[in-house]
Formats: sequence, C-alpha cells, structure tokens
Amino acid sequence: MLKSKVEEPMTLELELSEQMSQLMADQLRDGEFKSPESLAMAAIARFLDDKAEDAHIQMLLDEAEASGPYLEFTADEFSLELDKIMAEARAEVLLRGGTILP
Repeated sequence: MLKSKVEEPMTLELELSEQMSQLMADQLRDGEFKSPESLAMAAIARFLDDKAEDAHIQMLLDEAEASGPYLEFTADEFSLELDKIMAEARAEVLLRGGTILP
C-alpha cells in the first residue's frame, strides 16, 4: 500500500525591500494573485521550474560537448546542408511509399 506524504503548512515571515513590497502590492491590487501566499507560491513554483529548465539545458550542453567537435557553418553552407538533409528525407518518404505534400 502506498502512503502519501502530507505536507505540513509552514509559516514564514519575510522582510521585503520597498521595491519588492511595491511589486507585490501592485500584483495583488491588479488581481494577478488573490493573496500574498498565492503570489509567493507562484514565485517559488516558477523558481523551481527555472531550476529544472536550467538543469535540462546543462544536460543538453554536456551531451553536445560529449558528442565530439562541432562544425561551424556560414548561412549559405547551412542552407545547402539543410537542403541535402531535406532531399534525403523526401527520398526516404517516397521509398517507404509515402506522399510528399507541396
């Protein structure tokens, strides 16, 4: 049987700069958030999402670096390379009996 962990509420007291306090007041006044708590929860959720995205980007960068040396292309060279890749993809679609839409 799986047991779910119940999170206990935590009370925090924050001291905000005048600028941060004004930003928070503006968000509440404009109806962006219903309470200071909901604003804080959204900010924390955004922070955690950003950290997860940063970790994912770092993983992709590490993977790219581990894959070997990279190639530099001018815009024209890239366009030619892309045309070759697209031609190969079209040929593969046709080889498999597919249809290429205009």
